[in-house]
Amino acid sequence: MGAIDRMVLDLELHDDIRYRLKKRGVTLSQISRELKKSPSTVTAVCQGRVKSDLIQRAICKHLGKNHPAEIWPDRYPEFQSEQEESEM
Repeated sequence: MGAIDRMVLDLELHDDIRYRLKKRGVTLSQISRELKKSPSTVTAVCQGRVKSDLIQRAICKHLGKNHPAEIWPDRYPEFQSEQEESEM
C-alpha cells in the first residue's frame, strides 16, 4: 500500500503509549511537530489505524526502544523471525 499501510485499531496500546510518553515528558503533538507531520497522522499510527515506519521509530526513540517491533510486534513479523533465528 505504500509508505502508510492500513492496520488494526488498538486503543489500549495507544493509551499505554501516550501514558509512557507523558511519563517521559513527551506528547504525540510534540512528535508530530518534530516530524512535521499532522497530529492526526501521528495519532492514527499510534492507534494502529495506519503504519508509518518514520513515526513508529520516532515514538520508539522517545520511549527508549531500539526497534518498533518492541512496541508493535504484530506489525513487524520479519523482525520476530530474525529474533527467533538469532536465539537458536
